[in-house]
Amino acid sequence: MTFERALRLFLGLLAATIVNVATAADPLHHQEVSIKNPGGKDLVMKFEETRRDEKTSTAKVTRISGASVASSMFIVQGFYDIANLRGASHFVKLKEWRADDGNVMYLVGFANDDKKPIPAYFNLSESDGKSADTKFFSVKDYDQIFKPGK
Repeated sequence: MTFERALRLFLGLLAATIVNVATAADPLHHQEVSIKNPGGKDLVMKFEETRRDEKTSTAKVTRISGASVASSMFIVQGFYDIANLRGASHFVKLKEWRADDGNVMYLVGFANDDKKPIPAYFNLSESDGKSADTKFFSVKDYDQIFKPGK
């Protein structure tokens, strides 16, 4: 099976099994996935937005099992989903760290164009600014992956 075919199969299964939870009382994004993969690693993860302000969100990712590509795509989809919920056209991973409980935490930034100077726009300290990705990602580009048929 080619990588492209495996990725398409994964994304189809992911779209069919992700649970998105958002209520008026709790606007923070949450999703979980549990995909059985006979002969490979099952994908079992949870993505929880724990804090949201005007330009950023903090997210906690619990990874129980999953291959590296599938796990990474699940995390990117969480960033993408929050950008859509916010009405933002771009997102960027600003910081990543391991929490005391062993889960991975992310600080993610959101903007409506990709021309913002990342450290200055998000008011990052010099040390945080060095860990930020160097570019924004476009929600429109990820529509091709996460919104099949669009």
